[in-house]
Amino acid sequence: MTTFPLHPPRLFSLRRGFFLQPLQLKGWHLFLLLVACEALLTWFYQSRILTREVYHTLLQAQLDAQRIDALFDLLQRMSLWGFAAIPLIIGLRIMLVASLLQLPLVLRFIDIPFRQLFRIVAAASLLFILLEGVRLLRLSGIPAEQLTQANLNWMPLALTSLLRLEVATASVQGFFSHFNLFEIGWLALLYFGLSRTGQLRKRDAGLVVLVMWTVVVLFQWGLTLYMERM
Repeated sequence: MTTFPLHPPRLFSLRRGFFLQPLQLKGWHLFLLLVACEALLTWFYQSRILTREVYHTLLQAQLDAQRIDALFDLLQRMSLWGFAAIPLIIGLRIMLVASLLQLPLVLRFIDIPFRQLFRIVAAASLLFILLEGVRLLRLSGIPAEQLTQANLNWMPLALTSLLRLEVATASVQGFFSHFNLFEIGWLALLYFGLSRTGQLRKRDAGLVVLVMWTVVVLFQWGLTLYMERM
């Protein structure tokens, strides 16, 4: 007689394995995936969101129609350079974060190969692709004549939405935009990736990630504040 197991399927284990799959890919596989997704999102943003009509809506108070058309045509011609720069920007961003993670490890004589840190950061960065996808999905539902700068700066699930900082300066908006669920998830994935290396205690892994994030947030805030005062 055929018997069946009484215990339910281990769904939690299956789901956990599914979410850990990006951490098991090679670093260059993740890098290519990020580049491809970013290129696709950039194309959609430039062709479907930032249309000629949107430029006229946003700039009609500062420029006449002829100058707006000339600016739009110029930016369209330069967009190819933007696509070419995507791999460079993503690569530098991942290497910068990986270097900030590795610095305190080197000071404590903890040996985690840079390629492993690169893979951890690249896997966690997939959450930012999801973030951009959510933003574009919302922007695509707004008519061009109703699109505002506040809409373009909108950050889903961020503290800026709760505090209603639409009229605040760019430095203030940029600082508080880091406090969103997607970035918290990114930090959690970095923490989990470091913990899985077996070279760090959980508390130390959390401290390394927190120090790295603090440096990044303060640097971006300071740079934006400096640009505002120029």
